[in-house]
Amino acid sequence: MRNTLRIICIIAFLNFWVFWYAALILGGDAFNGRIDGGRFFVGSHGEYTEVAESVYKYSRIHVISLFVTTLAGMAAAFILGFMKDPYVTTFNTNRDKRRGFACVGIIIAIIVAEDVSGIKNLGAWLVPLILIAYALLRRQDAIRQRTGVEDSN
Repeated sequence: MRNTLRIICIIAFLNFWVFWYAALILGGDAFNGRIDGGRFFVGSHGEYTEVAESVYKYSRIHVISLFVTTLAGMAAAFILGFMKDPYVTTFNTNRDKRRGFACVGIIIAIIVAEDVSGIKNLGAWLVPLILIAYALLRRQDAIRQRTGVEDSN
């Protein structure tokens, strides 16, 4: 089950980056685009780029798949976060607690900064990076504990 959840997370991550890159190349996505008199436009931040109907349909399907894979990836990551690692003898160490509280605090600060500054989608870009960094640090701790290598903290 653990490997299946990891694969779901990887698929969600890759789908997001493919979507981001495609939207960058196309000049937007169909979710923010429009159809005007038989002409198809993808949109990004109020700017519209005319594309072929097939490209518009592709972008529309990719947006829908992005919603599905993102929700599935978030659920899988949440479940993985609460599953006990069989190689780690202590499930919730003080270091994990401190790091968890720090990550939640940073995420709340990003959300508040986004609201106060008016910068749209700041959280959408930074929160996934914080969660990925948290997961990597947690995995590094598990490897260290499994191999018996501990740092001086």
